[in-house]
Order: sequence, then C-alpha cells, then structure tokens
Amino acid sequence: MRKIFWLIYSLLIIIILGFVIYLWRTPKKISLNYNESARLTQPIIKQTNPRLGILTAPVTVVEFANFNCPTCANVSAILKKIQSNYPNLVAIIWKDLPHPNQSFSIITHLAARCAQAQNYFWEFHDELFKDMTKRGIDSYLLIANDLGLNTRQFKDCLNTEQLRPLILSDVSEALALNLEATPSIFINGQLYNFALTEKALLNNILTYAAP
Repeated sequence: MRKIFWLIYSLLIIIILGFVIYLWRTPKKISLNYNESARLTQPIIKQTNPRLGILTAPVTVVEFANFNCPTCANVSAILKKIQSNYPNLVAIIWKDLPHPNQSFSIITHLAARCAQAQNYFWEFHDELFKDMTKRGIDSYLLIANDLGLNTRQFKDCLNTEQLRPLILSDVSEALALNLEATPSIFINGQLYNFALTEKALLNNILTYAAP
C-alpha cells in the first residue's frame, strides 16, 4: 500500500509541475478595457518608446508594427536604411502592435522590450525580423545570449512580464487611432497612406523635411 501511495503522490506532483510549466510558457492574450471616447488624431511619443535617431530630427516616423508580420519586417528594414542614410534628418519611433489572436505574439514583443531594458532593442528587433521561424522563450534566450545580454536579467524580465504595460499602452493608442493593420506609419503626426516602397517612403519623408 505504501508503494502505491508514493507512486500516486509522485504522479500528482509531476502533473502539477507540468501544469505550472504550461501556464508559464503560455502567454496571456491581450485584453484591454478601452474607452471608445478616447480618440486620438496622432501618436503620442513617449520616452519609453524605442527611438532610432536624434531628438532634434526634423522628421519623426512612428511605426506601429508586429514582429510576426512579414510586411513589417520589410518596411522596418527600409525605414532603418533611410534613417541610416539621413541620420540628422530622420528619427524612427517604434510602437508595439502585436496580433491579438496570436498567443505567441505578445511574448515576442515582451522579449524585445526586455532587450530594450538592457539597451539592445534595435539589435533584438533585427534578429526577430531576420528569421520569423525562431519563436518561443528558448529562441529569445538564445538571441539574448548571442547579443551579449545579461540572460538572467532578461529571463527574469520575461517571467515577471514587468514591461507588459508598455506594450498594452501602445495597443490602446493604436485603438484610439483606429488603426486596423500593421504596419501603420505616421510621418510627423500624419498617417502615411502611400506605397510601402523605399522610393515612396523616402520621397514622402523628404517632403516633410523641406523648409
């Protein structure tokens, strides 16, 4: 009887541990209590938003994007190239807009924000867009290690989801702007509604830069 008791007890412990690990590895879906009257006409640039470029740049491009969106990857690469070619002219602001129906989407954005906490957002951003098949906590820890981040700090950041409010703030903002797709681009506060090509984006940016 004692052997049977310990066998049952051990099985219960294994089941409970397995359930706990499942809950830890399954990110919570995005849920917002949104006030329909809180409409916006242009994005709000916060200090917590990742920025690429100088504060005094005459043109500010705000990009609402999803790390699991191939078009976002292409547009992000174009914007980074433009900013690199015009460092004193253009600044890029990142806004998180994960897919609400993809359970893994929020954790991907959390990983990038945890990298931002160690001043590695844009490097992590590039790695996430480079290969969209590399998804999941193990992949993010590997990227963090390869980039030279403090992996213990990074893992703690992911586990606690302490930066989740930053992402939800961007999502709430996107709802207030009535955005329906990613990527959504704003140039100096104006929604960009033209082709998502390098030529079209550059021409439009240069128009805003003209005196």
